[in-house]
Amino acid sequence: MLLLLPLLAGLAIAAPLEERSIHPLEERQLPPGDPCGRLVGTTPYYAPRTMLACLQSIAFKSEVRSNIMSVANAMYTQLDVLAANQLGDTEEPVNQAVNIQAEFQRINSTTYSTDYDFQHDLSRSMTLLNDGHHAWSSCYRSLFQTTHAIPIVSLSSSAESTTPNIYIVPDVARFVAATGFGTIYSSAGIDVASLAGAQVLGIEGKPAWDYIEQDKLPVTGVYIDKQQRLNSVFASYAAEGGVWGRVPGRFTSTRDLTKNNLTMTVKTTAGVEKEISIPWVTRYATTSTWNYTSGEAFWNANCGSARPITLRETPGGGNTTQTPAGTTVAPTMADLRLLAQSAYRACPATRNTIAIPVVTSEDPTKSASYLGGRDIMFFSIPNTKTGVVYLPTFLPEPASNACITRYFIDLVFGLRNFTSAGIENVLIDTSNNGGGAVVLSQVAQVLFTGQRFENEANFETVLRRSPLTEAILQRFIDTPSLADVFSTFNPATYRSGTANLPRDANYFSPGREYTINNQTLRTSNLLRDPTEQIALLDMLFDIPDAAPFPPKSIVFTGNGLCGSACATFTNFLIEYYNGTGYIQAAQPSKPIEFTAFMAGQAFTSDAVYQEAATIGFDNPALLPKLNHAGSFGFAIRAAISPILAPGDFLQYRSFPAANRFALTAERYSDQMASWAYIASKAFPRNL
Repeated sequence: MLLLLPLLAGLAIAAPLEERSIHPLEERQLPPGDPCGRLVGTTPYYAPRTMLACLQSIAFKSEVRSNIMSVANAMYTQLDVLAANQLGDTEEPVNQAVNIQAEFQRINSTTYSTDYDFQHDLSRSMTLLNDGHHAWSSCYRSLFQTTHAIPIVSLSSSAESTTPNIYIVPDVARFVAATGFGTIYSSAGIDVASLAGAQVLGIEGKPAWDYIEQDKLPVTGVYIDKQQRLNSVFASYAAEGGVWGRVPGRFTSTRDLTKNNLTMTVKTTAGVEKEISIPWVTRYATTSTWNYTSGEAFWNANCGSARPITLRETPGGGNTTQTPAGTTVAPTMADLRLLAQSAYRACPATRNTIAIPVVTSEDPTKSASYLGGRDIMFFSIPNTKTGVVYLPTFLPEPASNACITRYFIDLVFGLRNFTSAGIENVLIDTSNNGGGAVVLSQVAQVLFTGQRFENEANFETVLRRSPLTEAILQRFIDTPSLADVFSTFNPATYRSGTANLPRDANYFSPGREYTINNQTLRTSNLLRDPTEQIALLDMLFDIPDAAPFPPKSIVFTGNGLCGSACATFTNFLIEYYNGTGYIQAAQPSKPIEFTAFMAGQAFTSDAVYQEAATIGFDNPALLPKLNHAGSFGFAIRAAISPILAPGDFLQYRSFPAANRFALTAERYSDQMASWAYIASKAFPRNL
């Protein structure tokens, strides 16, 4: 148990420690010579400044900037459907205050000494949007990770407390072991065991909370809501590939290579106050040994050429979902078990990555309360009639037919196991759900609402209307042979109302207009996704006429980190059930949004070229070709709900959580205890 000692009023925080004269991986231990060449044959772990010296030896190339920025400008003026929302909007919950196109103009006119400085500046500007749909992924970003293995967590003495403190996680030794940094920390004089559960008093010379809010949150990106970004800083539970574990939180990562160490003032559970200097470690994130004799050699091998384009498959039906093998009629329970066994063999649970240590003693999937599932998991809370549906993702990994079939089967068996266990009330936990496939979200909606599923009350979407998108659509209209090509722009991919669109439908006619930040955004008509997956689900499971649980029996929980496809699911159920949520917050005294994104669809510049190549689209309106390694992420579609947001985008609408609670030490170490606490509040008569 952690010692939850209150932070003393007026406590003086020590000034930040000087940078250690010798980092365990210090560059001066390397042979002299070229900053990149002297890394040949050494470990894949480096001091950040060592790697920075290498990367900053690569000269700035104006032609590279010109090419990359031409793609950025074209993408944001032709394709991105949320660009108008980002023009300096300061209204909550957007609060971006960033005009990304003005940032592009600044970057175009800035004098850079190195290619790395240019690429890092562009990536930083995209991060300021605080929207995970938008990013610049350079060759540097994909090849290097700078981390440490000392996660922190916000904990209170009780769930009702509004003044939590910050602690090093009690299972810190597991994180260090998973990363393999033990020897590095020993060399730096860090006693990892003594840090378990220590209270963090200061970071980099500031009170701990001040550092997190002033220094860390502005560079975390991904989430629009500040409190969601705050939650993402701290360690939390997660599942990956069917294995229960933890994520360390964004406190343990940085893109800043100018600092070799992170300084902290802590108070151990034994009451000893001390200062530590944690080495940042830059990892060369490939399986290859570093063998570049110069920065230019590295750049030519990794950055100089664009990624090859792989054409999309054409499955013979642009808006159909492939039926899993063996499911031609509604199967019996025995058939389902055989199908499940086949799917599980073809898509086995995978071990966690280095970032997520496997949980052992507190792993709820090892208990009698575990009621099945891999990518989606089902539990019963002991001594209650409450079940938990844990939804860590809507995209099984890998996203193969077998894994998607397994996801279907998990849903079917999980809800059947709820019935067998006498479950009457349900918590739906979406913690750390990054989103995924809308098709799986819709399948989950059907199972929770039964035949009363009102797909016409669900989300509609729009594409941006521009010379480029109109030309791509016209290519489909003019070319009947493309009817079965799976594509973001193929009319056969969508429906209007209850009817699938014909292959030659012009969904930009007449189109729609929105006024956002004094800008006119022209879009397509309202489009809906196909619903063939519902027919497939009906083959696997006899969908009941009524919802399996009444509205009063459904409660949402999580940490607010719930991406686009996840928001599609939760917000539909909020519409359907008028439900409420209990959200774990790092600062429970402040409002937090229930979901992170409202059903925008992420796309990449790579995908644009891929689709153009697949359909043989060669048109002057096409984006300039990206000649160098890297990819832009942006939003290709925006969602509208006839009920929640008639005539408005869901992406930037606010849905604050009705109930917030703090994490305690016990509930950090035992997730079942956390779920039991929520159940006691949501369903007090169910105990």
